[in-house]
Parts: sequence; C-alpha cells; structure tokens
Amino acid sequence: MAIKLLFAFLLFSSISFGHLHIDGIYKGENLYVQNPISEKGNTFCTDSVYVNGAKLEISIQLSVIEIPLDRLGLEKNDSLNIVIYHKKDCNPILLHVFKSITIPIKVRSLEVNSTGLMTWETMIEAPCYLIVQQYKWNRWINLDTIQTDKEAVFEAYSYQVELHSRSNKFRIQGLGYGSFKHTTHSIETKSLESKVSFIIDKSNHVLNFDAITCYELYDMTGELVTIGKDKSVSLSKFKDRKYVLCYDNSTTIIKLKWNKKN
Repeated sequence: MAIKLLFAFLLFSSISFGHLHIDGIYKGENLYVQNPISEKGNTFCTDSVYVNGAKLEISIQLSVIEIPLDRLGLEKNDSLNIVIYHKKDCNPILLHVFKSITIPIKVRSLEVNSTGLMTWETMIEAPCYLIVQQYKWNRWINLDTIQTDKEAVFEAYSYQVELHSRSNKFRIQGLGYGSFKHTTHSIETKSLESKVSFIIDKSNHVLNFDAITCYELYDMTGELVTIGKDKSVSLSKFKDRKYVLCYDNSTTIIKLKWNKKN
C-alpha cells in the first residue's frame, strides 16, 4: 500500500535553513540528490529529507544522497510530496529526476481577449516548456514555445496571438520532466475580421487572397509543399493535380489545371 500520511511537515523557522519542495508522481525508481558542501566548508548542504510527511532515516553526510522511494511501500503513479531541508548558503541538486518522478504543471486563469492577448498563470516544480497552441485547419497547431524557470510559485505569462476570422480557439500544453504532459482546457474568442476568400489567376499561375493570411498547401498524399503568410502564392512550380489548401480558418481542395501552352 502507498504511504498516505496526513500530518504536516515540521517547518523550520530559523533563517539559516532553506527547503526544496517537489510534488510529483512516483514512477518506480529511486531519486538521487547531489549534496554539495556548504559555503562554510565544514558540512554537507542537506539537513533532512521528508517524503509524504515522514522524515527519512537515511545518511545525508554523502556527496550524493539516494532517496529510497522503493522502500516506502509506494506503488507506481502514487502521489509524492518531497521536501529537502538544507542550509541557506547552498542548494542540493536533483539528479535525473525525470527517471524517478513525473512532475506536474499547474495552469490557471487562462484567458484570451478580443485583440488576441492570451494571459495565464503557471506553477511548476522544475523547469519545463509551455507550448501555445491554436486550433486551426481541423488540428491543434503549435504557435510558440516558452521556457519556464520560476518554481513553486504562480508566475504570470502573456502571449499575443494572431486572430483569423470568426471563432478562434487556443490552449496551453505544458511539457515537464518524465515526459509529463499537461493540456489545459481550450479558450475561445471571436474575431471581427472578415472571412478571407481567394481566386486562382491561371494566366499568371498565382493564387490571390483578398487579404493577407497564413496558408499551407499539401499534395493529396499529405506532404506539405509550401507554407507562408501573404496575399498571394506563386503556383508556377506545381503540377496539374489536386491540392489541399489551408488558409484563414478554412480548408478546401483546389485543382490546378494549366493551359498546355503554359
């Protein structure tokens, strides 16, 4: 059975102590901690280790400490709360933490306004990546990746997205240690932009949009043949055949058939 202790940690009030706090999911491996010498040079950094509220009786006078999670009656996917108390003038370092623990990512207050400004707050227990995604052309598309570094507090983030016509849908996907992936709920805003249309100028082999738009063009095997953002696309290098055109918030099939003299 997994350890489920309900009593709280003893919190040190002395300013000479700090603590490293980790919340995660047990993956079946032990955790290792690099334990440097304090700046005073006469003792190791770590003072004590608690797992799910219980102090571990382990040797901490070592340069590398093994936290024996496999001896605590834990089962895979059990929740873990680890606190490493240490001296204020030094910091223990987690080694290969992703092999031992899946560290979750918390996202709250996710919003987007009518101008496309996304805002949210994220709390992490270790550095991770936040991927801003937009639902367009019948799939989620990665817009940008943001690296986070502030831990154990909710940090505010913002990102300016580009809106297409009509309804726009966005979300945040967090990638953390242990291949942990957290995907938020989607948020939505409506744009006042007019729907983009297009015509194909066969004489000049050009596809013309009536406004600047992002676009992607695929052949019928699903291979991407061109991508960009513009008001026109040169089609002169493409053969007579069908293609899938993605633009604005629309997806359609176009058939190119040039005059033989061209």
